Amino acid sequence: MKLEDLQKFVKEGRLVWTMTTNSYKYYTLNMITSLKEVAKVSWPLCVICCDDESFLFFRREGITCIAWKRGEQKGQKAIAAFGTQEFMKWNRIKIDILRWFCDNSLELGITKSLYVDGDIVFQRDPWPMLEEEWANSSPALLFQCDCANDDEHSGCGNICSGVIACFHTRFDTSKLYEMDEALWKEVNKQDQPYIGRRLVNLGIPYKNLSRRLFGNGHWQKSLKWKDDPTWILLHYNFRVGDTKKQAMKSYGHWRIPY
Repeated sequence: MKLEDLQKFVKEGRLVWTMTTNSYKYYTLNMITSLKEVAKVSWPLCVICCDDESFLFFRREGITCIAWKRGEQKGQKAIAAFGTQEFMKWNRIKIDILRWFCDNSLELGITKSLYVDGDIVFQRDPWPMLEEEWANSSPALLFQCDCANDDEHSGCGNICSGVIACFHTRFDTSKLYEMDEALWKEVNKQDQPYIGRRLVNLGIPYKNLSRRLFGNGHWQKSLKWKDDPTWILLHYNFRVGDTKKQAMKSYGHWRIPY
């Protein structure tokens, strides 16, 4: 990726980005649509395309996107199943891109960044709440909670790597994404447990975001988000294959014609 191509996505020192592939492109487009039509944010989402197929798709859709490495990865035909070599390959690329942004944040003028998975829908702009967290002395790193229950709680150590907010100038997080090959194998080449273990091993402080505002997993499936109209985003993880799309459709969160 070229620094000059990414600068257009940095607004007031902030960057919001996602990575996508051929099999995930419709989810990413749906997320972009929710940002524009529902949350009505004033900033652009930086879409990092990890294969040529997704890059060409977004170009055809008239959406500015960035190619991670053109011509190096063959596009997915379907979402990679958990534990497969394909699944592990994209997990590794995600870690690589996270590290790249940490290493280049100063040159890009990034003070704060937000990474989001593609299977997310937005209702409100997340930045006011994130800024409030940091103003109240929260750690530089903020994650979703991925607990296997539907309770609102704090102080959880179970992170979800689908939403990662980072205050780059408060703490250098680049070491978090350095590759420990032994640990990578130990966690079966999954990005979420890898990041979780690195946080503990390196003693890096972090905090989990409110499930009520940044819901995912069991919280989304429990439908508790319906009881509070102030939620910011919903992450449709804990669902596999086409069940993500069907669930989004059933709750009125699928906003594209594909």
